[in-house]
Amino acid sequence: MGASRSSSKAAAGREKDREFCKALLSYGYVSPEQVLQLVAQMPLDDKAMRALRATIRRWAKATAGES
Repeated sequence: MGASRSSSKAAAGREKDREFCKALLSYGYVSPEQVLQLVAQMPLDDKAMRALRATIRRWAKATAGES
């Protein structure tokens, strides 16, 4: 599973996917760096990539220190 599933779920943007991604980050199953690296490989335009990266960073910050 890992980072590739997390990045695709983050792009989907559904509430259930947000919670799933935050849990993966919180429990250390993926690192923010792993997920962020995969964003460039996704079929998204520049604006969507920037937004997705910002979302992932926000989730990583919110989950820092949890578990």
